[in-house]
Amino acid sequence: MGESAEPESISIFKSDNATYSYCLAVGQGSGSSYESKAEGVEGQITAIRIFENNNNYLRGVIEMELRTGEFITQISGKWHSSHYIYQLFFVTNRGRMLIAGTPSGYSFNFYPVNPEARLVLISGRFNSAGITSIGAHWDVLH
Repeated sequence: MGESAEPESISIFKSDNATYSYCLAVGQGSGSSYESKAEGVEGQITAIRIFENNNNYLRGVIEMELRTGEFITQISGKWHSSHYIYQLFFVTNRGRMLIAGTPSGYSFNFYPVNPEARLVLISGRFNSAGITSIGAHWDVLH
């Protein structure tokens, strides 16, 4: 399936500049809700860990620790009509990528409205078998 489902981006304005934006979740969205955000330094995410099943939806562990001054600027991937997120790409401002999963299903691409923003939170839904939806929250950190 090479179809694309371009998610909507919503901006919430702070003063005259759009600093916060949210990419609406993709996927079927069954199960319990989750959110994953940074603890500590002004909401800066410092590592990404993905669980991946072999040749299937995301579940086993792959990890990338971010370097000083590095942050996530884009999330792309594939979600499948079988209710699961099958693939995720995390891209940093330094061009490094963490890729996990199988390229099967509908494509999506998340990025902030403000080019200076970075990923501050991931949210969505999951069940005992895997991730069923994912959304991205972006903000400019000073």
